[in-house]
Parts: sequence; C-alpha cells; structure tokens
Amino acid sequence: MVTQANELIEARYNLTLGEQRLILTMIARIQPNDEDFKPYCISLIEFAEFLGINKNHIYADCKKITKHLLEKSC
Repeated sequence: MVTQANELIEARYNLTLGEQRLILTMIARIQPNDEDFKPYCISLIEFAEFLGINKNHIYADCKKITKHLLEKSC
C-alpha cells in the first residue's frame, strides 16, 4: 500500500508519462518503516524496460526525463 500527499497526486497532472512512472517507481521502493530520507536507486535497464524505451536510447531518454523533472521542482 502506498500513501501519497494530495500535492503529489495533483502534481502528476503536470508530468509526462515517463516522469510519472519514474516518481511512482521510486515511491514504491520506500518502506513503511523508513523514518529518514534515504537514497533509492533504479537501474537504467530496469527503468527502460518499465517505460518501454529502446535500449539504444536509454541514456538520452532518461537524461531528458530527469532533466525535465528537476526543472519542475518547487
């Protein structure tokens, strides 16, 4: 079960499908007993398979997705 703040749910309307999937993938990795902010990682191969990205474009596509997410930060 995943609990999300309303702000996070509403913010998804301003995200591309790839950006949404990246955030949701990372949220799913958070454990209920986590009390601190911890770094979480996802491999590019795993992420590319999840998005259906062509393996020849993994780095360019992932760079574009993460760059756009960083530009949307508060």
